[in-house]
Amino acid sequence: MHRYIVMFCLAFLTFIAQASPADIKQLLNDKKYAEAEKQLKAQLQANPKDDIALLGLGQIPVLSGDSKHLAESITYLEKCIEINPNSSACHLWLGNTYGTMVQNSGMLTAAKYASKIKAEFARAVELDPQSYEARDGLNNFYLQAPGIVGGSISKAKANTEEFAKLQPNLGHLLRASVLIADDKFEQAQAELLLTKAGDELDTLLSIWLQLDLAYLNDNQADKSAALFQRRLTQYPNQASFHLGLGKSLLEQSKIDPAIQSLEQAVHLDKNLGGQYRLGIAYQRKGDKQKAIANFEQFLALKINKNSKAVDEANTRLNELKKAS
Repeated sequence: MHRYIVMFCLAFLTFIAQASPADIKQLLNDKKYAEAEKQLKAQLQANPKDDIALLGLGQIPVLSGDSKHLAESITYLEKCIEINPNSSACHLWLGNTYGTMVQNSGMLTAAKYASKIKAEFARAVELDPQSYEARDGLNNFYLQAPGIVGGSISKAKANTEEFAKLQPNLGHLLRASVLIADDKFEQAQAELLLTKAGDELDTLLSIWLQLDLAYLNDNQADKSAALFQRRLTQYPNQASFHLGLGKSLLEQSKIDPAIQSLEQAVHLDKNLGGQYRLGIAYQRKGDKQKAIANFEQFLALKINKNSKAVDEANTRLNELKKAS
């Protein structure tokens, strides 16, 4: 479920800003989760049936990468649904939280929660058929779950086309995501080019990011780098695009340009985890001290981190320290 968390976060920030103090949105944008939690708990204490506060408190562990408190998130969200059973957002985020729990667990947990994830996303769609985030969450399940528990690219396509009839512009974005998952990159790019940015700019940029990284994962690092460079001419302050460009350049063994892009990504947003790739780049350059520093910074980040990256960062860090 991880690749959709950014889009869910955008939906959450918009939703909570409509019904909560204005500074809550800013605190979450600034990743000041402890302060946001304090304010939301004060709201909940004043009104134990404040479903907006319950929604916010349920999402903070997902947003902050605090996997130890996901069970607490579920409790908040279940209470949110108890109070407001027709809230699409509460069902959407409960499905997303279940998905995050599965991401941090093994196959037994995945099997246990698969039906719950699907049910929450499906209910979110039922309650708000025009919600991009709900449709996207359901597609995420269809595209990632094994067929034996309900995964199906054909179901994702059907869900997408139903949505496109209601929201044609956003339909291009949802269709592009499915095409990327189906390895039809050129068709996905065509859909994105048909999209009018407008209020959907953040979502559009996140799917461009998916596409550019898909080229990289398909061993087309040169094309990936070219696309990231094109994107950065329009959006020079997008940290994720600098990070993607750095990855693509590193894959081509263009170490110094990769370091430049990765340093810019970390400068713009240290919580993206660019320090991991920077550590690899500096290690390959032969700068052990900077490699060590970046791996340590990466491991210290309190965000959802890829377990494989964490293991490799620890391995590389130990090797570097032994050799120093």
